[in-house]
Amino acid sequence: MILYRIDLSVYSFLVLLFLAIDLYRHPIPNLKTRLYQRALYANMFILIVESISWIVDGIPGTHFRLLNYIANSILYAVNLLPLSLWFCYFDESLILVEREKLLRKKIYLSLNLFTFSLVFLNLFTGLLFSIDQNN
Repeated sequence: MILYRIDLSVYSFLVLLFLAIDLYRHPIPNLKTRLYQRALYANMFILIVESISWIVDGIPGTHFRLLNYIANSILYAVNLLPLSLWFCYFDESLILVEREKLLRKKIYLSLNLFTFSLVFLNLFTGLLFSIDQNN
């Protein structure tokens, strides 16, 4: 099961990498392109962190437990980031009123900040997840 998840992550990462390379080779310098590029990079980052989490999960040892805890915390913290960037990208494409775009960006930012807050609280409470001594 773990190998299947990592294989799927590698395949997904390669697809995103090809999209990023194509964007790099044919740049269109505007805000929509930057948002699209950041969403690609955020998804690639999440795939890397998720793969690390799957690799170290269940391996005994203090260092692997700590690495698993860090990877899961990062994964929870940035999980909404690609979605927010995609929403900003769509808003930039579809909404013409700048004030409405700004309001929506503030909403997306507040959702990400709320998620970061939950991850921070998890460090002390185990609110989102916990990892036992056996990893």
